[in-house]
Amino acid sequence: EEEPAVLSLQERLQGVLSLLQSRLAGRIKLESHLSAAHDQVSAPPGVLHQIVFNLLTNALDGMPAGGVLTVSTSNGAEAGGAEQVILEVSDTGGQGPDRRVRKGGKAAQTLSSLGEVPPRLTSTYGLVGRIDGDIEVVPDDGLTTRVIIRLPVTDKVVAVSEAAETIASG
Repeated sequence: EEEPAVLSLQERLQGVLSLLQSRLAGRIKLESHLSAAHDQVSAPPGVLHQIVFNLLTNALDGMPAGGVLTVSTSNGAEAGGAEQVILEVSDTGGQGPDRRVRKGGKAAQTLSSLGEVPPRLTSTYGLVGRIDGDIEVVPDDGLTTRVIIRLPVTDKVVAVSEAAETIASG
């Protein structure tokens, strides 16, 4: 099992978006608003990558005829005041869930109550819970679906070896 590391959510997003660029070509317009001032989270690298990958590919799968994929980050605080980085992905494909659902953390085991959930999104619920996050699926108007993930921001400093690795692969 991978050890948690301090990672930039926005860097992971940009990396996965570049991997998926060919799926966007022509039929899907990407709007990206990465404005979180604090986006460092503590998570195993593979887990954070899988969360981002699953979320984005689920949105793309929901737009077989094309549409607009909007990806944004911001900061907020949970009820106890701890800072969070908020990742919001919305698509205009009209293939999303038919009702509002809110699950997260340990509640991820009750997915059977959600009805039909795409497999990628189902596994994302569990992954988000593993890193003490929260996920919310919000169908806005029958055509647009928003998925909001809230992850705790860490105040740990990025290890020198990870920073050097990032610069070297750069």
